[in-house]
Amino acid sequence: MTDEGRKEYQKRMHTVEPVFGNIKHNLGYRQFLMRGIAKVKGEFNLMCIAHNIKKIATYCEKNGVNLEKCLI
Repeated sequence: MTDEGRKEYQKRMHTVEPVFGNIKHNLGYRQFLMRGIAKVKGEFNLMCIAHNIKKIATYCEKNGVNLEKCLI
């Protein structure tokens, strides 16, 4: 692996990989239930929305902010 490749991988470890790890391991989402690209994209978008809402809720809880205010 080149130095440039290592740098790119280091960035990916902090941005993208934890999200996929959370979705797969913590949420138990390992395969799609639907068939067809459009349906799979929709299903994956729902999982991403759930992940983001969970992050918002955690942030609000840590900072003592009302969750309703965070989601508006």
